[in-house]
This record gives sequence, structure tokens and C-alpha cells, in this order.
Amino acid sequence: MIDEIIDRFGNMPPELENLIDIARIKYLAKAQNISKIQSKKIAVVFTFEEGKFDYDVPNLVKKYGNRLKFSAGIKPMITLEIGTNNEMKILNDVTEFLKTLKEFKVEISD
Repeated sequence: MIDEIIDRFGNMPPELENLIDIARIKYLAKAQNISKIQSKKIAVVFTFEEGKFDYDVPNLVKKYGNRLKFSAGIKPMITLEIGTNNEMKILNDVTEFLKTLKEFKVEISD
């Protein structure tokens, strides 16, 4: 799709690139049972659907260290410290984190 846009209209403006990045993030988030992503100053909060948190927490902590904070509850949350309010850095870090979550998903048997 991106190649078609560039082919027809030339280089994309940054706003369109951001919109495509956000669509990609929404797609990745849905696959990880994340119902809400919220930016908070220099951090991002991921809210999971009820009962849908099945990740290898020790390895997530090993990879992200003190950049992660966990909140248990009916709808568990993870806060990822980004360290900046730069839009491109936030979008890149969120995308990378969602891909990492996919790698650390644990299969739960009934």
C-alpha cells in the first residue's frame, strides 16, 4: 500500500507516515489483546483486555528493566517508559514493544 501511495503521489508527508504507523500499532495491539494505548508524558500505558495477560514477565523485565511497570487488576496494564516526548521515538518504541510482546507470549493450556 505504501509503495502504491508513493508511486501515485510521490513522497508521503510526515503526517501520513505517522497515520500509517498508528494503524500498524493498532493492528499489532489487537493481536496482543490490548484494548487501549495511552501516552502519558514520557511513557506509554498499555491496557489489556480482561483475563488476556499471558506473557513471560521475567523475560520482559530482563529485556526492558526498570523501563517497565506492571499494574495488576481486572484489566492489567504495562507502562513503558520512553524517556522522551518525540513522536517518532514513541511510535518506534511502541511498535518494537508490541513485537516483543508477541515473542514473549506464553501458551496457556486449559
